[in-house]
Amino acid sequence: MNLSLQFWIRSFILCNCIFIIFNILILGVSTKSIKDLIEYSTVLNGSTPTIYTIAIILACIDAITAVVGILGFWKELKIITYVHIVALIIITIIELCIATVSAVTTDPFFGKVYNALNTTINGFHLKVDIPSEYDELQIKLQCCGLNSREDFDKRRLALPHSCQYLMTGFKRGCIEALTEWVQRYILTVIGLCFTVGIIQAIYLFIIVREYSLINMVNVYRRECTTDIR
Repeated sequence: MNLSLQFWIRSFILCNCIFIIFNILILGVSTKSIKDLIEYSTVLNGSTPTIYTIAIILACIDAITAVVGILGFWKELKIITYVHIVALIIITIIELCIATVSAVTTDPFFGKVYNALNTTINGFHLKVDIPSEYDELQIKLQCCGLNSREDFDKRRLALPHSCQYLMTGFKRGCIEALTEWVQRYILTVIGLCFTVGIIQAIYLFIIVREYSLINMVNVYRRECTTDIR
């Protein structure tokens, strides 16, 4: 009985360590993407995908819940363990719901960015910092204009040198390139959320089923103590 109990307790602690690692990955990917977008905050009007903020908050809460679980199992504190289980059930449901909604809907970020880039091109030479920042964005994403280099021709604006960075120039528009770039990060975050959510759901199913072992052992210990006395 004791060996079985120790096995499950160590397994539960290991699972919570894995949850912490996954949440660190979610924090890392979300934070890096936000940091990359902030570099072009002027031309993008400071827009960032909503899922990043939600993912960061959930990852922090999830990691704290995992630490609480480790403490509860390690010290065999029943109340803390129950709090860990209840909190993790709520977080897992929210995490899977957010990941599902984000996977089947379009983030408002893309609409805001389209308007921001369109406004930026219209006022391309009105602000000193816009041309240089837009040049950096076009070089990084290998794009030109909003939909194509023709956006500058239509507005009778001089074609930025960043559009001619290569001999052939960049043909695709920045909204397409930016969407692909950000979408990769979003899909990574969604994938991580789904992965950790599913693992946590399996973990919760097992823990609710097997946690009775701890109660059985506690009863067994009390009975043994009573018999000895």
